[in-house]
Amino acid sequence: MEALLALAERVFGSIEVEHTRWRLRSMPALSAFTAWDGDRMVGFKVGYAATARRYYSWLGGVDPDVRRVGIGVALMERQHRWAEEAGFELVETEVAQNNHAMQQLNERSGFVAAGIRFDQEVPRVIYRKRLAASLEN
Repeated sequence: MEALLALAERVFGSIEVEHTRWRLRSMPALSAFTAWDGDRMVGFKVGYAATARRYYSWLGGVDPDVRRVGIGVALMERQHRWAEEAGFELVETEVAQNNHAMQQLNERSGFVAAGIRFDQEVPRVIYRKRLAASLEN
């Protein structure tokens, strides 16, 4: 957990450490996928059950020194496979409206914009993606 928290601070500049630690310990059906370069964590993707069928992809990032080599895409794909295998039908995530790189990654990965939510005056785009298993039903 400490390596993930340290990398999250590096990726985002700052995080609410105690709140993040609480969520990592408390969320239902929590999953965390990580990428390592030797003994150094270089990427992570964390999510949890929002409902019985909707998985919330909450937090993810890649070390700025190793971006643009596919680590984020690989972590996202692994997270979505896990969520589908666990019986979730939908993945939801949010992105700050000014984070164009993450919005593009979400759209390339099959997400569609589903709305806007304001978090302390900051607009966040809500994205949703149906998982393949849910399309068969």
